[in-house]
Amino acid sequence: MLLALYLFTNFGNNNSGSVESGMYKTDLSSYDLVISDIRKPEINGFQLYHKLKAINKDVKVLFATCPEIAEEILTLMPQLTKEQLIQKPIEREKFIEIVNKAII
Repeated sequence: MLLALYLFTNFGNNNSGSVESGMYKTDLSSYDLVISDIRKPEINGFQLYHKLKAINKDVKVLFATCPEIAEEILTLMPQLTKEQLIQKPIEREKFIEIVNKAII
């Protein structure tokens, strides 16, 4: 069973209000997929990626971003692939396609 965590407005469903406090309240080792905006107020996507991988090296990570900075992100984070970037805005069908590819 896929267990996914979405980090857009808060950290999952624990209503912690921030990524940092949510990381301590949530057992991240049990998640298969994390989807987050690359830009967050208290932690950037680069820091978040490394923290997630330190906790669970097998977790899949997808980042939402605007098309204007997608190439820059790939340059700065060579461990990411273009398929790991969700370019906003995105249609529902395309979002589902990206998530399905990530978990296969």
